[in-house]
Amino acid sequence: MSVWHSKTTSFIYDALSTSPVGLTSAEASKRLAENGKNLLEQKKKKGIIARFLS
Repeated sequence: MSVWHSKTTSFIYDALSTSPVGLTSAEASKRLAENGKNLLEQKKKKGIIARFLS
């Protein structure tokens, strides 16, 4: 895991291939197609019986 908070902004821009202005629409679309949406996985909830027994 990188310690991004200790890096300079110019280093981070270079590492992420971006700029202070942000990504172009074309680059954003390309990254979305390559990486998918930036979503967290939701943890599956326990059923009522499993909650009762635990």
